[in-house]
Amino acid sequence: MADGSNGKEAPTIYANIVISKLNVNEMTMELNCFAKPDKGSGQKGPVITNVPVESDEDVLAREPIARVILTFSAAQELKRSLDLAMPKIEQLRRSSVRVREMNFYRGHPDRFAEFVGEWVALEGETIVAHGNDPADVVEKAREKGIKIPFLLRVESKQGKNEGNIGL
Repeated sequence: MADGSNGKEAPTIYANIVISKLNVNEMTMELNCFAKPDKGSGQKGPVITNVPVESDEDVLAREPIARVILTFSAAQELKRSLDLAMPKIEQLRRSSVRVREMNFYRGHPDRFAEFVGEWVALEGETIVAHGNDPADVVEKAREKGIKIPFLLRVESKQGKNEGNIGL
């Protein structure tokens, strides 16, 4: 059993599949990785991309890359930590994902010229809905399966010393 007392740093393992097995006294987590981190993405930390889709049978047949056994109290602490961290992580993921939409809007003014004065819903680099009423635009985007549409109002091109404040 690894106890960390040998003076070596613990290995870093990237996993995108976790299989949990529970009993009364402990929880066993088997970790597996179906894609390697993309270190050339320019983002801080690993980014897992292009995860192949595999059947449940294939996932269960793979040997795990690591197995962690947690006592009941350690599993409780893990749950507490995740409950605190996940809302913050989800917020960061949502805000960083929306950078793509803003970059698309800023980088392609010609694509938005016909929508000046309108509200536009984006998903990634796709215009999914537009119109004069923002509530209607959100509704149209949701009808197309977009749970949380990115909404912006297209303004007319500003002169050198002109700008907008607020919405």
